[in-house]
Amino acid sequence: MGRTAPVSFRVNPDVDPRTHPYIATGLKDSKFGVGIDEAGHLYRHAATLPSIAVRGIDIQGVTALLFAAITIGVLNALVRPVILILTLPLNILTLGLFTLVVNAGMLWMASKVVIGFSVHGFWSALGGWLLMSFFTFLINLLIGETGKIEIVHVRQVVRF
Repeated sequence: MGRTAPVSFRVNPDVDPRTHPYIATGLKDSKFGVGIDEAGHLYRHAATLPSIAVRGIDIQGVTALLFAAITIGVLNALVRPVILILTLPLNILTLGLFTLVVNAGMLWMASKVVIGFSVHGFWSALGGWLLMSFFTFLINLLIGETGKIEIVHVRQVVRF
């Protein structure tokens, strides 16, 4: 055989979204995924099997998460602009899509520096970067130009 199968686990955080019971998939008894209490055991067991490769992003504790965030910030401020300038012809050729590869590379480089933070594979790095970009977008919606959290007042529009 000699083949390795990539696997990943969907972990249910056991959080009730208070929606219809047929679409609440994050509960412990949900038919999708494994409980958060058994996920660590399953991950460790799968990592010992020779024909299985567990893919994804691992963060071992809050300290590793904070150091990873600081490292990603430093890499984005210092290394990313240089790489974007060096790869400008390739970026123009791909209509800017190569920027996604550069962004995933920044996440991968941070995983090589920070102990307790690891990224397994290109697709995990790309998915992690897209997820980070999405949450950054949501946070930027809440924070205004002054750097403070803004409350948006919506007025009712009446049409005659």
